Amino acid sequence: DEWYPVKKDDDKKKSKKKKKSKKKRKLNNDQEEKNSSLSPETNDEVSIDTSPPISSSLPPSDNSSNSAPLEGRMVPDPRHAGNDDQQLMVLVDSKKCRVYSALDRNSKGDMIEIGKLVNGQVVIDGNIDTLLSEGDIDDNEKESSNEDGAEQQVEFPYPTDPDDHCESPIEAYKDIAMLLDKLCGSKQKKKLSIYDPYYCNGAVIRNLEEIGYTNVYNQKEDCYEVWSTSSSSSNEYPDFDIFLTNPPYSDEHIPKLMEHLTARKSKFGITKNRPWFLLMPNWVHRKDYYRNALDQAGIRPFYLVPKKRYVYLPPKNFRDKKISDVHKKSSPFVSMWYIWGGTQQKTDMLIDHYNKSMNSGSGPSCDLARSTSALRDLRRKVKKKR
Repeated sequence: DEWYPVKKDDDKKKSKKKKKSKKKRKLNNDQEEKNSSLSPETNDEVSIDTSPPISSSLPPSDNSSNSAPLEGRMVPDPRHAGNDDQQLMVLVDSKKCRVYSALDRNSKGDMIEIGKLVNGQVVIDGNIDTLLSEGDIDDNEKESSNEDGAEQQVEFPYPTDPDDHCESPIEAYKDIAMLLDKLCGSKQKKKLSIYDPYYCNGAVIRNLEEIGYTNVYNQKEDCYEVWSTSSSSSNEYPDFDIFLTNPPYSDEHIPKLMEHLTARKSKFGITKNRPWFLLMPNWVHRKDYYRNALDQAGIRPFYLVPKKRYVYLPPKNFRDKKISDVHKKSSPFVSMWYIWGGTQQKTDMLIDHYNKSMNSGSGPSCDLARSTSALRDLRRKVKKKR
């Protein structure tokens, strides 16, 4: 403790200085505790707080003028599972049972909801980094309704499921750009033809154009009618150099896709001899239909796993009835690239090219797995890091 030499006959002055010193130390300690609590990193766990609420003079929610004043709390950061020293500051709306990030705002300055209040305790909804990235989506990209409040309908010449309609983000295409460039070889980018059979709202054409590929076929047509050899459809099978798509995840779409890509004969010819890039959920490689299709065709693709989860956007008005804001904006599945070069030699060439780029430090933000067993090892490696 600090002390001050005083004269023995100066008791009043001594007592006053001691009180002042104690008050100063208390203020400094409080400030240090506050500063040391703010240091987030990454993980996937769900966090439930056990700490009592702390008093807060933070401003009320900017989402509603009728909201109750927000209450600041420190809770265990789920990105540091098992380490109670790492805390996360949140803002709690006890009236609406909503929990917001205390430090992050979206592009319009509004708070980002990251959890809810359950029985008086804060529960973080899954991966914080994903929630924050989804919360930062501009309102112009969100679903809207028409003037009379009714849901606007988007018509398709085939059955659709609103949950299937999500456009792939530009980041996903940038992650495979170097592989497309490698397959392009000496051919000009604008002459390399790409076929995406599953139409959503045409964003794939804009995204591929952004990375230099303008010869893209993506039409609002029933691809199964086009593929069928017995079909009377007037739509012809498009000529293409590369088959690239993010297929619908529901029903039998993915099994039908794998059957078509690995068929010995099709309306187009031998499709298994053409390169394909499939952006699909990370559980597809464990399905029997996937394994059987590859075994029968003698195909051994490789996989690119993004280090940061892709966030998808549906067309406007497709998910207005969804209760969850997260499911209004994105696919509930973690996705990755399934890639085949057309032949094993070209596939190995793409793998080597990607690895060399990664080793030079210029590669995209994905991990490469040569096989399904390598995918399993990669998952274990990531879990061990956490």
